[in-house]
Amino acid sequence: MLGKLLKYDFRSIGRSMFPVYALIIAVSVLLSVMARMRLDSSQIFTAAFVLFVSLIVGSTIGTVILLNQRFSIGLLGNEGYLYFALPVKTEEHICSKLINAIVWGIMQVAVVGISAFLMGLITSEAGLKEIIDAFSQILPNIDANTWLMLGKALLLMLLEIIALVCFVYLCDSIGHLFSKHKRLWTVLFGIAILTVRARLTPQYLDFKGSAGEIVWYILPIAFSAIYLGFTWFILDRRLNLE
Repeated sequence: MLGKLLKYDFRSIGRSMFPVYALIIAVSVLLSVMARMRLDSSQIFTAAFVLFVSLIVGSTIGTVILLNQRFSIGLLGNEGYLYFALPVKTEEHICSKLINAIVWGIMQVAVVGISAFLMGLITSEAGLKEIIDAFSQILPNIDANTWLMLGKALLLMLLEIIALVCFVYLCDSIGHLFSKHKRLWTVLFGIAILTVRARLTPQYLDFKGSAGEIVWYILPIAFSAIYLGFTWFILDRRLNLE
């Protein structure tokens, strides 16, 4: 059943985001072709560049808004009656929203990366074969320590993004417990939770060596578990959709 929930949520967001992603890639190709034709000083190029930046910023904000809406409307709003009538456990609903958030976050980064790659490929004087050959020469020269540092940075970034998504879900869930001024309570509890986390985090700053490094990976995992635990409790035991 989790797979069906994922499929439904993915399609719901995809209907809005896929056209935007296609437009971002199309505009990046247009910009690249105009730059290759030495038209980068024209007003059309400037307008296309502004559109490109606006699409990237707008798609990032739009993805966040849509993901939040899928949770707040799907589980806390009118659609909640349908969702919780399904033979699905509460944790499966939460996992579906969380996995979708991670996937769409990765897709957003991928679209920007593809656009940047196409712009570099089209504007470069070298062909695709030359670029591939250049990368094939550079990559073997990167030492294992550099790859390890890059992998650690990406992992930590992913863990922090997951913690952020779980934090937003918890704030929305807490705000829904109140009959009036739900958004206000959501913001207030969000500030309170961030304040508590900020006070808990500094005590780990003095850790040195591998032990201190491990703590920075444990922290987002621990906070994510706490956020998800309270979110599950609210949705499973305290949710009132009336």
